[in-house]
Amino acid sequence: MKKITFLYLFIQFANLLSSSAANIQNIEVVQVPKYENFSEHVLVVSVNYAGDIILSDKEFEILLDHEVVKIELVYTQFRRNIHFNQEELNANRIEKLKNQFPFINFEPIKWNLIEQTQAQTYEEAQKCFHGFVFHFKPKMSDDESIMMFDAFMNIEIKLPTEIDYTVFNKTCVQQFSRLAQKTGGDVTIVAKTSEVTKSIVKIIDESATEGLDVMIILDKTSSMADDFINIKKGLHQIIASLENIKDVRLAISSFGDKNVDGKKWYDFQNFEGDFKHARKFLNGIQQTFGGDYPESVYDGVYETFKEDFWRSNSKRVAILLGDAPSLVGVGTTYTEKDIVESATADEIHMNFYPILLSPYNTIENAVSNMQPKSLVSEIYPNPTNGPVTLKLENPEGLSVQIFDQSGKMIHEEAIDSEEYNYNLHNLKNGLYIFRVLDEKKNFDVQRVVLNN
Repeated sequence: MKKITFLYLFIQFANLLSSSAANIQNIEVVQVPKYENFSEHVLVVSVNYAGDIILSDKEFEILLDHEVVKIELVYTQFRRNIHFNQEELNANRIEKLKNQFPFINFEPIKWNLIEQTQAQTYEEAQKCFHGFVFHFKPKMSDDESIMMFDAFMNIEIKLPTEIDYTVFNKTCVQQFSRLAQKTGGDVTIVAKTSEVTKSIVKIIDESATEGLDVMIILDKTSSMADDFINIKKGLHQIIASLENIKDVRLAISSFGDKNVDGKKWYDFQNFEGDFKHARKFLNGIQQTFGGDYPESVYDGVYETFKEDFWRSNSKRVAILLGDAPSLVGVGTTYTEKDIVESATADEIHMNFYPILLSPYNTIENAVSNMQPKSLVSEIYPNPTNGPVTLKLENPEGLSVQIFDQSGKMIHEEAIDSEEYNYNLHNLKNGLYIFRVLDEKKNFDVQRVVLNN
């Protein structure tokens, strides 16, 4: 087997970041007038004044090919706002790197925070370097790299969801997705009603931070009856996740169609930290007919925002559950724009995490679309220097999508035989995902490492 030197690098690097994010106060801070330690044995990755970390393809290739022994996070001492929290920003930047390299422990790597003191104005600070400096040592041996292959294959990569619009409303998907995208959240599409609780818990766990505000907003029309049952059944799991977070607060609201449901169209309750009363509130919600398919989603969300619930100075999360699009124009007061402006008006933005459910899904008649399914019997060779072969159970109605390790799709086509071949030889080394789909968007995800 050829050298897989980058595998070991990823694992050691990610452990450093995990440790650093958890112990940011224990990292040594070194003050210098201006950082100028740009030697030929380092990789310099810039970020903007208070922005995101971006690695180019070339920088990523360098990281793949070297072992990191020290990482420096460089920033300026200058503050435009006396309330600005540099320590929190440093921790967030480390966390972002951690999310890009989620691997195993590797303690020997040294971490430094470099604070530049020369800049006295915003303009001067912008001219200073802000970012990460990676210091390298010679590459890893074959044996060390091979030992880490299995861990590398288990990297968590989020792929874009393939949606079967025979069981999901396209307008609803578009509305929910825009709310998430414009507020820095993420949309979850749940094909099985039994997965509702798991989806809520996942969002809470991934948002966990001291002082978290959580608002759950529910469509309470009749098509959501089985989803309500599952949320009630799984409420103890939701509460258990909340209780693991210090100073977390919870509110729940529900809505129907205000044009046909009368005064019962909307309910709200702020539980603060008294989560166990949430069960009584959920049991007391009276589901409504809702009239035609679109509901008062935008009005229900905006009414909830008007309740003046938000207090957190760290993170605010709104989890919207529904299976129908919002009324637009006639029959509604508020718009998508109103909601986004309200969510992002304060210094601490509210992040929307809509969970979209299928209106055709019930406990008795579960949707069988968009589920994991065995479609590939074999994939080889792995690792590969380019050629990849998939053996398929039955190629009828199948297609394949190929993604790089960032989750970007690089190829897509229909499959017309029981053996599918593709060559990765002209791509950069790394992990590649082959996702095979049937006509109902059921899927089989396979992984292969390119090392040429």
